[in-house]
Amino acid sequence: MKVCAALAVLLTALGGAAPICAQPWSTALPTPQGGDYGNGAATSDVVGGVFTAGDRARATPAIAFGIPTGYGADWRDVFAAAGMQRGLRYDRDFTDGAVFGGAGLGNAQRNVGVEVTVAVIDLVGETLKDQTLSIKLHRRLGTWSVAAGIENMFIMGTTDGGTSAYGVLSGHLLPANRSRTGFQQMTVTAGVGDGRFNAVDRVRRGVNGVGVFGSMSVQVVSMLSVLATWTGQDLNVGLSIAPLSGVPLVVTPVLLDVTGRAGEGARLAMSGGIGLTL
Repeated sequence: MKVCAALAVLLTALGGAAPICAQPWSTALPTPQGGDYGNGAATSDVVGGVFTAGDRARATPAIAFGIPTGYGADWRDVFAAAGMQRGLRYDRDFTDGAVFGGAGLGNAQRNVGVEVTVAVIDLVGETLKDQTLSIKLHRRLGTWSVAAGIENMFIMGTTDGGTSAYGVLSGHLLPANRSRTGFQQMTVTAGVGDGRFNAVDRVRRGVNGVGVFGSMSVQVVSMLSVLATWTGQDLNVGLSIAPLSGVPLVVTPVLLDVTGRAGEGARLAMSGGIGLTL
């Protein structure tokens, strides 16, 4: 699957012009190990749901973990975060972390927002040696948002995650009887992509194709949500907490690969970050 071809289709859907690419990038499968891409490193989603409101950053729990969503950063939005992962799929004693930073351009309400994320994906061992740059284009459609992006578009050093193209849609749903359930919000995400979104048996066989990913989160109270995310390979479940009502800080502890389809059982991961509208 060529990234440029995928972007041409998705940009047309977003209402933009198709790109002209003489030498399109090729996406690449991740390693089967399940390392640095477990934290959802390539988008502002690592800081939680702070940019889902559509006007300015606010303290909102995450709506997914380990996948991109349809929401993104706009002009004057900036974010920074850190993540850690305890154990790899076949090396339970290994622990590593990553740090991320990024900013938005454009206006997703009026036309298209552009989000750029830089990640340092290895903090243990040869620290600061491996970095990636990722891009997401997103468009607001009321309380919904659609996005297209390239994770790890540029890689400096090496990465377990490869390069992946994706398209994704996210939206907020209110329960049928909000007063009875007491839920603040329910959010769903559905997307397709290649690279790391392939089923794990394809990754092991070295066959690239299109995989399906998605998530559902329930904001139980204003400061807390419960979420489940299908990454294309396995299921992540956890909590997301916005502990300070006036500060867009989000902490998200999650169990990765809880079904055991993609490794030797569940592993702990956590991200924490902050997003601001300047």
